Formats: sequence, C-alpha cells, structure tokens
Amino acid sequence: MERSETSLDISGVFSKALDLIDSRESMYGFRWREEPISQLYENVFRKADGVKFSVVRNHKGESSDILENLLDLINYTAFVFRRVSDSL
Repeated sequence: MERSETSLDISGVFSKALDLIDSRESMYGFRWREEPISQLYENVFRKADGVKFSVVRNHKGESSDILENLLDLINYTAFVFRRVSDSL
C-alpha cells in the first residue's frame, strides 16, 4: 500500500516521538509494561491536562515545551495501546 501525502507528513511526528523514547530509555525502560493499566491511563490523562494548561497559559499553544509534551502524550498513548492490544 502506498502512503498518502498526509501519512508521510505525519510519519515525521512519530519519528520524533520515537527519538524521545530513545533519549529517555533510562527513565522509562520497561516500566510501562509493569505498571497497572490504570496507571498508564492516568499518565495519559495527566499529560493531556498538562498540555491543556500550557495552551491556556500560552494562549496560542505554540512553544517547544508544548511540543515535547505532545510527543510524550503520543508515547504514553502508544504504551496504553500496546498493553491493551496485547491483552486482547
């Protein structure tokens, strides 16, 4: 299947999210595989609330701080997705 222009454009975002995981491997390790699934969901919710607060505080939602938090949100969501899909 050939990738669409949008898919190719968004793939760069996922690449940056993976780079962030690699740079924080010593911090995260395999904890996400051992934590209760409820805690993983809580991490997603907390990160999303943090992004919302940053956007409200910044009024435009444009800063490197917000970008890093959005990448974290992608990664935390991927951790949950992986755990849930493994249990099905």
